[in-house]
Amino acid sequence: MTPVGPASPKPRPKRRGASVKPALLNEEMRRAAAIKWYELRKISQGKGAEICGVTRAEFLKTLSDYQVSILQDDDESLQKELSD
Repeated sequence: MTPVGPASPKPRPKRRGASVKPALLNEEMRRAAAIKWYELRKISQGKGAEICGVTRAEFLKTLSDYQVSILQDDDESLQKELSD
């Protein structure tokens, strides 16, 4: 006969991101915000680079890595620019 008593605690599943260091999380959040703000045309490439703490060239590479266009002009503005 098996003894009846308190059940042994089940191992808790490891939470994703539980081991992320605050400094790394801060860096990732700043990068994500800068990418999104740039995509929404709220900031320039230079400001995005400043927020991320990288050069403009590095920020452009980051935009490319996240498949965000580095061009902020829409089709209408480009057509007007080309026709002038």
